[in-house]
Amino acid sequence: MCKLGNLFSGGRGIFLSAVSMLLLISSCFGQPTITLSVSGGPPTTKLLVSGSGFAPNVPVNIYFDKTDETLIMTDGNGSFQNAAAHALGSALPGRHWVTALNRNNRQGAQSPFLVFTNWAQFQFDASHTGLNPYENVISKSSVSQLALAWEVTELESSASPAVADGLLYAASIGNNKLYAFNALSGTLVWFSYPDCSLVGSPAFAAGIVYDQDTCGSVYAWNAKTGFLIWKEQLFNVGGSSPAILNGVVYIAVANGETEVTTLYALDATTGTTLWTAPVGTHSSPDFPPTPALGASMVYVITEGELFALDAHTGTQLWTYTVGNVKGLYPAPCVADGVVYASSLDNNVYALNATTGALIWKVLAGASTTPAVANGMIYTGTTGGTLIALSADTGTLRWHFTTGGLISSSPAVANGVVVDSSWDGNVYAWDADSGALLWQYTTDDGLTPAPAVANGALWLGGFNVYAFTLKSDDTPESSASEIAPDMSTLQPKGALLPYTPENH
Repeated sequence: MCKLGNLFSGGRGIFLSAVSMLLLISSCFGQPTITLSVSGGPPTTKLLVSGSGFAPNVPVNIYFDKTDETLIMTDGNGSFQNAAAHALGSALPGRHWVTALNRNNRQGAQSPFLVFTNWAQFQFDASHTGLNPYENVISKSSVSQLALAWEVTELESSASPAVADGLLYAASIGNNKLYAFNALSGTLVWFSYPDCSLVGSPAFAAGIVYDQDTCGSVYAWNAKTGFLIWKEQLFNVGGSSPAILNGVVYIAVANGETEVTTLYALDATTGTTLWTAPVGTHSSPDFPPTPALGASMVYVITEGELFALDAHTGTQLWTYTVGNVKGLYPAPCVADGVVYASSLDNNVYALNATTGALIWKVLAGASTTPAVANGMIYTGTTGGTLIALSADTGTLRWHFTTGGLISSSPAVANGVVVDSSWDGNVYAWDADSGALLWQYTTDDGLTPAPAVANGALWLGGFNVYAFTLKSDDTPESSASEIAPDMSTLQPKGALLPYTPENH
């Protein structure tokens, strides 16, 4: 323990100078250090900063890069706990820095924070909104400069890829494998053989990637290594895309003889079945429906019947008929208390997510899971048209006709809508007006739903494609491998100290 001792030394009575005293205090409390509650995340991520080794009872400013965000006082030990800060919304993908700086003597500590976005499962999240709200590189003004960065040929993927923590996961129905590629370079990192073909989109959560094969088995692999963590055989037929929320995997399987479909809730860590619930019949049992999550409810469509169940217990809460046509129904999506569903009866439905009451329906020939953003929903049609409808009323806002059927769900990011068509093209439109901003002709006649994150666009299909902005068109990054010079950081004079009441 550090002791300051007397102000006078021995009998000589030599008074310690103010400078010497400050140096002694500094040596007592050591070198300042900080820790972050999270080491990375998307723009706007909230984080808590804790520090030690500062002088006691002094103001400390917390900066994200060069922006002063919080002022907090150290305690009598020169420490502070859980000062609130956040990653800037404008922070581009890459390394950024959090700085805690003593406002009095400019001593401080720094820690890196990695900004990134994951497109972790089918249509971005468990609600299948198709919206990446964090993308800030691809935009209306820059999307025209997208160029092919890499391509993996003859993969024969039938589902949208997942992109998480620097890796892209693609399920191959032709090669009967789950692949993990470096998302930036396309380099193969690992692959794994399931028992049967994978036709659903893989899903990522907490360092684990999940998928289901057409024999009804669900798999959980270590996302970095491909090591099989667990496997559960649920029924004799499967193939839906998993939806993951709050440590639970929701997935549908079918009985190949009776066509009865069952929704399962599995513990994401162990694969243990938490509950099961019957959800009607499905005439294509190899391709059971993909569930969607909203608040505390789970939604699934089988043979034109939309089921709403309690996500914790599997108790059926309501049903609504959205067509009686047999075939493969797209997954619903959930946003702002509304469930949106494209039906094989050619209607788009908007239902109250809590009660199942019809809000509106529109005859549109829709054929994909809608994406929801900007007060509009976007969906493809059997006639090859991408349409935008008002989310409130279903009123047509704009449409664009391609040269083939659109069966892949659109992705929306930063004011741009992206989708692919059976005419072999992938398109990008202005989300507000429908103006065509970019297109690229692939070697595929059919491409699954795209994924957009970290300034890149990925497509599955017979081949897997990755597009990035040309280097000279990439926005100047605010990320830096070098921490900012603390002597240049300027505090906000009127910034209030951190308290639970003002943060």
